[in-house]
Amino acid sequence: MDPSERLWGWSENAREQELDRIEMTKKIANGEPLYGTSNQTEHMQQVAVSNSRHSQLFFSVLPW
Repeated sequence: MDPSERLWGWSENAREQELDRIEMTKKIANGEPLYGTSNQTEHMQQVAVSNSRHSQLFFSVLPW
């Protein structure tokens, strides 16, 4: 596996997937939110997601 694939999160190894599954299962069993809580409105959360999703991939598009 290419190390850059892990860095970008495009592929993970089995150990990390298993640890994440265990952590999320415990949170569900305890009734906790999976990824914490936010004090931002739903609209602002969606704006942040759309601005950050895959933004690193577009560095080569802009001529710096």
